[in-house]
Amino acid sequence: MPGKLSIAGAVATTRMIPTALSAQVGGQIRGYLPGVRCRLQFVDKVANAMRRAWARAKGGLAALTLVVVLGAAPAAPAAAQEEGRTVADAPSRKVIRTKRMRVPADLFERDAVFFKRALIEVGGTIRADGHNLDLYGIQLVLRNRICAPEGVRWACGQRAFIAMRGLLEGQSISCSFIAAAGSPKAVCRVGDTDVTQWLLSQGWAELAEGVTDETYVEAAASARRRKAGIWGDGTQ
Repeated sequence: MPGKLSIAGAVATTRMIPTALSAQVGGQIRGYLPGVRCRLQFVDKVANAMRRAWARAKGGLAALTLVVVLGAAPAAPAAAQEEGRTVADAPSRKVIRTKRMRVPADLFERDAVFFKRALIEVGGTIRADGHNLDLYGIQLVLRNRICAPEGVRWACGQRAFIAMRGLLEGQSISCSFIAAAGSPKAVCRVGDTDVTQWLLSQGWAELAEGVTDETYVEAAASARRRKAGIWGDGTQ
């Protein structure tokens, strides 16, 4: 009948719908495939790069672990080898040598020993021609000493160091020696000035225990009476 869809036509039309849809969907999928392949290839490249980086990282970690283990190994074998070295094989080292005061058999019988140049080291040690000298009759004031006899603190040790350096630094001195326990004690002069007596009289040293020499005892007592040097307030 005109204007009406027969049953057979309806069935044919129904069968054609899946085919058309399949063709359309298939075309769309084929259009997307190149992009999907590119993305998959990119993902593969990233994964490969990550695997290679991880492999390198594991190798570096293993090397670092080996270095730590070797560094923590005991050094006893190396020390043993060092002990076995001869003197000729030992590495050279810079050594600062300090000369001890030589004590000739007639040292205490001489009138005087002459030294060309005296130096005062930072710690207050007196050195003459490379020899350390220990002055008789006094106890040197430590350079870091702080005095406060009048209630006012001041750097008396530094002032005593400056005074002794001013007297002796670079000067030629002559010394006679007195036998004592340890190193010999030196009685030194700069020209006509007795170094021990001068330091005591100016208050820049203290009388050593057991010293009974009248000259030195009086010099120390005079400094105390006058409040000179370490016995004063630092204003002199």
